[in-house]
Amino acid sequence: MKKILIIFSILFCFIYVSPSLIFARETILDFSSNITISKDAQVNIKETIVYDFGETQRRGIIREIPLTKKTEEGKTFKINLNVNSVTDEYGEAYNYYLSESNNNQTIKIGEENKFITGKHTYIIDYAVSGVITYFSDHDELYWNVTGDHWTVPIEIASSNIKLNFPNTSDLKVVCYTGQAGNKTAFCEGKALDQSEVLVLTTKPLEEKEGLTLAISFPKNLVVQVEPKEVTSFWSTTLGVLMIFFFIMVGFIYYFISPLIVAFLWFKYGRDPKVAVPLRAWYDPPKDKTGKEMLPAEVGTLIDERADNKDISATIVDLAIRGFIKIKEIKKGKDYSLEKVKDYTKEAVLQDYEKKILEKFFEEKNTIKTSELKKNFYETANQIKNNLYELLVSKECFPKNPQKVRQKYYILAILALFTGNILLFIILLVVGQVMPRKTIFGAVSQKIAMGMKNFLTSQERQLKFQADKLFLFEKLLPYAIVFGVEKIWAERFKDLIKTPPSWYEGSYGGGFNSVIFISNLSLATSYFSSMSSLSTSTTSTSGFSSGFSGGSSGGGFGGGGGSSW
Repeated sequence: MKKILIIFSILFCFIYVSPSLIFARETILDFSSNITISKDAQVNIKETIVYDFGETQRRGIIREIPLTKKTEEGKTFKINLNVNSVTDEYGEAYNYYLSESNNNQTIKIGEENKFITGKHTYIIDYAVSGVITYFSDHDELYWNVTGDHWTVPIEIASSNIKLNFPNTSDLKVVCYTGQAGNKTAFCEGKALDQSEVLVLTTKPLEEKEGLTLAISFPKNLVVQVEPKEVTSFWSTTLGVLMIFFFIMVGFIYYFISPLIVAFLWFKYGRDPKVAVPLRAWYDPPKDKTGKEMLPAEVGTLIDERADNKDISATIVDLAIRGFIKIKEIKKGKDYSLEKVKDYTKEAVLQDYEKKILEKFFEEKNTIKTSELKKNFYETANQIKNNLYELLVSKECFPKNPQKVRQKYYILAILALFTGNILLFIILLVVGQVMPRKTIFGAVSQKIAMGMKNFLTSQERQLKFQADKLFLFEKLLPYAIVFGVEKIWAERFKDLIKTPPSWYEGSYGGGFNSVIFISNLSLATSYFSSMSSLSTSTTSTSGFSSGFSGGSSGGGFGGGGGSSW
């Protein structure tokens, strides 16, 4: 135990008393700068940097020199800088790379595939112009010799400044050390003669500390070469006009555009007013050829949407018209559809009706609806689009309502991504109600709503109902699209005693229209669920879901990479 404590104590002292023995620290041993000021105001600078890498493996050093300087008035000026050479103490050239970023000239010295350790000397020779400052009583060079952004300490820093022209007056020099803005002067400067000055630090510089000097000399000894003022594009006349333009565009986009969208709905999105009294109609509205509109057409007309309820009503209507027979296999769970007669040559069928029948009986004459659930959604989408286009062709809508909504939804997404929340909300709301009907479509909707009034009226039993019981079946699909089939069945519970031939199911002790509609409602809800897969399996953009048919590597993202 005692030996372990002794060893631990030795290691502790070794590490904390002599850390330099364990961890080699990079240091600039000497940073000397030879500055020559010429009569043409060009300043030539030769920096000699003795850099000790210690035991760490590095490729070389990076020297950054600012190219701009900002005045107290906030103006920015840029100097000219040209690198002449980068060599070692023997004059051998180094590989170096120049780049300019963030108003700095970056000199990257070294080779990508060559690592070095220990002491190395770098001599950077470059020339600058526009760095002389001209006052009323003197001219001067105010120069940050080392820079104050080094990440390593500098043991010794010095600068030798020489005027490359005759001077009969005394030179003046001041110097400063420390971090940026520090006024301490752990340095000294002295004139060697009338054209040469030496500045030397008296204390090592830590990280982020540097040496700065200022040398003054009489006026008219050098020509006047001012740095170029950096003028931002946004400060020019064109820039100011562009700023004004963007402000106006932003104001219009974020504040005026929501009002414009609301105005567009008020002007163009509302249905035209029509003078049709709202009363009970016994028949569905007719198109311009005098043909009665089918249940799905009426359902799409009244709410401007082709939905699953309209498809369910169409299936029932096709059964009533003798094309198919609906059989209950397991109430509320599964049904079968049986082809009763050939539909391929029937001119009375609309395209969307034929698509339904083609999908049902493309392989056999009897199909379980559970077998259709997996892929009926594609047909459902086609049916809905056909319904929209059919009503446009019948001049009920000037444009496809779904395409109108989609346009506003796309604009809403763009508004959301650009941060215009108010416009996003308004576009979503207006997009729902922007589809409009033609005058003929508005009149037809009034008639359809009158038909709904007739279907839901329970004030009295009409005498002709007992004589013309076919009315129950004829209007049943329309009652389904209005969602009032149970109310409609209630009117016939004491009038119909014979079950329909197109539906085969359980009726209990005897046929009753209310019980029948209850069973049929389960079937139509099943048909709706069969169509509702269209909204959960395929997105509007066409991408598949990861929950149905997903796989590894599917969806967005992917690609690959490696370490370096």
